[in-house]
Amino acid sequence: MGDELRSYVKKEHISFDEWNTEYTLWLNKLSERRKKGDSLNGPYCDPDDCYEYYKDLCIFLNKQEEARMNGQFSYSESKEPFGIKVTNKKGEIVFVLHSDQMGFSAPQRNGNHPYDWYLKHKEYNECSRNNVSKWIYYTRTIGCGFIWPKEIKTQDKTWNNHIPFNNVRGRLSCEQDRIDLTLDVIRKFYFGEIGNRPAFSEGKQMYKWLSRFGEGDNGWRNYINFMEFTPFVDDYYIPIGLQITKEEFKNKDAWGSRGDILELVCSLVTKRSKNMISH
Repeated sequence: MGDELRSYVKKEHISFDEWNTEYTLWLNKLSERRKKGDSLNGPYCDPDDCYEYYKDLCIFLNKQEEARMNGQFSYSESKEPFGIKVTNKKGEIVFVLHSDQMGFSAPQRNGNHPYDWYLKHKEYNECSRNNVSKWIYYTRTIGCGFIWPKEIKTQDKTWNNHIPFNNVRGRLSCEQDRIDLTLDVIRKFYFGEIGNRPAFSEGKQMYKWLSRFGEGDNGWRNYINFMEFTPFVDDYYIPIGLQITKEEFKNKDAWGSRGDILELVCSLVTKRSKNMISH
């Protein structure tokens, strides 16, 4: 896949070979630990909480801003509030952005995500462990996430770490971290088809952030090009579907034979990451 890409599966840099050795060993013991109720704390760290990831994202965003938006804003990593501060030419903070993983959640205690289902139906064999290790490593490179704006609390005007669409997308709706469906929601925003989605209502930070790229087809294409989501759309800028229905996606028993979807997501994220670091 290309070891020149840094993965943010750990806060310090780790090569794929080092990661694969450590993570597959942990996965090998995962099923047994679940049965015993033991701690499932593993070597994986979420890039959403990795400061180095935000630093690298800012390099990409500042280059894109200069090239595509005439340098209206500047981007800088921030520890408080955590994420990315977006400032205008007066130095005023206009947005605080936070990452949201596109790839599926890593195996964890509840075992309720596609990687878990895939491993279970493959009986945690060596091939499945190596596949999941690879998929997680490369879907946690620089192109691994959406970035959403934080809202401002009405009480004290501070930045709210709770991002409504992030919560809904990940756990409470049919999007379930699916890249294709999430992009389709954003596309509907630009074409005025968003429906009853409070997170996207006028006046919200999400509305303001997406609106800065324009309206309609022009705004949608500007957003895709700015964020380098081109690997995830076809020549007509239609999101590439994962070729699985919402009903099939929720069928845990089907995932043993759907490694093709997990491989596709990995290859598209990797392609996006390579495009991002080439700018």
